[in-house]
Amino acid sequence: TNLNKRLFKPHWYQGRIYSRQDKPQEAAKAWSEACRLNPGFGKPFVDLGLICLLVGCANLTCDKNVKESIVRANQGVNLAKAKAYGAAEKELETAVTLDPRNHFAAFNLGQVYSDQSKWDKAADAFAKAVKEIPNEAMYRYRLARALYESDKLDTAQTEFEEAIKLNNRLFKAHWY
Repeated sequence: TNLNKRLFKPHWYQGRIYSRQDKPQEAAKAWSEACRLNPGFGKPFVDLGLICLLVGCANLTCDKNVKESIVRANQGVNLAKAKAYGAAEKELETAVTLDPRNHFAAFNLGQVYSDQSKWDKAADAFAKAVKEIPNEAMYRYRLARALYESDKLDTAQTEFEEAIKLNNRLFKAHWY
C-alpha cells in the first residue's frame, strides 16, 4: 500500500545508521523490514545484499549467486561512473546472469548501454528491470526512452504513459 511505501524509509535510514556504526546484523534487520514494506525500492535490496555478504547470511535468504550478483552489480556501477563501459558491461551482464531478479543490475546495465547509444540492448535490459519491479516509474521511463531511440514508437508511447501514471511528476516522460 502507499502507507507502506512511505513507512519503509525510516527503516532504510535506520539500516544506514547501523551500517555506519558497524552493526551489520541490526542493519540487515532494518533493511529486511524496508524491503518487506516496499519491495519495489531497489536500494534496501542492494544494501541488504552487501550486509548479507558481510555477515554470511546466517539468518537471511541469500544464496551464492545472489551475493555474487550484488558484488558484480556494484563493481559494474563503479566502472560505469569511471566511464569504463566495456568492463562495466561485463560486470553488469554477469550480475544479471547470476541473478535474473537483480533489477538494480538490469537497470544499470540499461544505463551503460544507453550511455553508448546501444538502444536495443538498453531496451532489453530495462525491460528486465521493469519485469521485476513493474511499478517503478523511472524503470518504465528509461525503457520508454530506449524504445523511442530505437524507433519503436508505439511501444515507447505505452511505456511513457505507464511511467506518467506511476509518477505524474516525472516531467521527462511528458517531453516525449
